[in-house]
Amino acid sequence: METKSKYLVIAAGEAILQWINKEQTLIQKLKSSETMTLGDLKKWLGYWMLARGNPVNQRDDLLKGINEFLRPSILSSSDDELRQ
Repeated sequence: METKSKYLVIAAGEAILQWINKEQTLIQKLKSSETMTLGDLKKWLGYWMLARGNPVNQRDDLLKGINEFLRPSILSSSDDELRQ
């Protein structure tokens, strides 16, 4: 049983690193572009498994809200603040 626990600790650490790397890539892309595009939104929703809850016919409004309200907050935040 002790060996299983060691493997779980290793697996959990690796999962966290993979998540951080992917999330950081998504945030850096958002920060480096003028606006978030529908393609970016699709990737983001897919990564967070939120696509089903955000129907395609409502994504234009969601994208508008992100670009007008959320994106400015992200741009003004440090990387450390975004990780919290």
